[in-house]
Amino acid sequence: MPQVDPHRQDWVDIARGLCILAVVGYWATRSLHASDGTASWLGYLSAAMQPFRMPDFFLLSGLFMAQVIRRRWPHFLDRRVLHHLYFLLLWAPILVIGQWLLGQHRPQDMTDALAQLLLALWKPPAMLWFLLMLPIYALASRLLQAVSPWVVGLAATLMHLFPLHTGIPVLDWFGMYFVFFHAGHVLAPFFMALAARSQDQPRWALRMLALWLPAHLVLMLYKPAPWPLVQFMLGMVGIAAVVMVSALLSGRAPGRWLQGAGRGSLAIYLGFWLPMQALAPLLADLGLPLAWRALLLPAGAIIAALALNRLALRHGAAWLYRRPTRVRLPVDAGDRRVAT
Repeated sequence: MPQVDPHRQDWVDIARGLCILAVVGYWATRSLHASDGTASWLGYLSAAMQPFRMPDFFLLSGLFMAQVIRRRWPHFLDRRVLHHLYFLLLWAPILVIGQWLLGQHRPQDMTDALAQLLLALWKPPAMLWFLLMLPIYALASRLLQAVSPWVVGLAATLMHLFPLHTGIPVLDWFGMYFVFFHAGHVLAPFFMALAARSQDQPRWALRMLALWLPAHLVLMLYKPAPWPLVQFMLGMVGIAAVVMVSALLSGRAPGRWLQGAGRGSLAIYLGFWLPMQALAPLLADLGLPLAWRALLLPAGAIIAALALNRLALRHGAAWLYRRPTRVRLPVDAGDRRVAT
């Protein structure tokens, strides 16, 4: 009986770990720029990753849609819709109130406070918009099953290349990133095969990455005329590069650390932002060089997020990070069967 390599799919969690680090780095760059106005090494790194930072997150989220898209509605809604909406509805007010406690955007009266809380559901604060879009992308994929995936992909690509500017955040975000979620769903076999080849032929993967990196940086620097199309291509190729890097790291020490970050990505994603808002002015007041603050700010925010997660799990507040059973749809054995 052939043995199964336990590291063959570890690359998915490693890729998630890389993505969550990129997201934290992006927000740290914004905080540093707001306080200093000067670009740091982290700012340059974040700018280089911009074409594939969020696209990669969405593609990874669509990667296993085939496993649930044809299941019965209760199972599908519980796994792909209610799960994310629970954390959005829980954490949006937490972040808003946390801002107030930190002295940011404090409401003038009760009406203003209620307006800010309601606005947080219309346009979620900070990075929570990701949790709003995932259920919408999943529902769209389910409802569009009867349509050719290539037709859907073409329409999604056009919406990305010619962005919507409706003033309605959900619609504009849908047009911007649905193409990557759809690509994760439809092109999952390609990315799985790419990861497998990178693991089986590491020298080939390293050569491909060596060709990709300078070309990516040159295009990012000079931004040729058809920039939206080039940026889209950089995003897709950058995602492939993340897949290859993650596959190469699978089973190695740095990969194991990133794999842990990927598995804990929800805790980091939900918990890093408020500590970062508190830590940024403290580091600025210490007068540390910008390069050091660019390292300490994201690292401190991640450590704080993981510490808060551990405290919550140990002291009866696991519901902050784990959806309770009572907030689940009843799913019986029949709902777990793939619908024919």
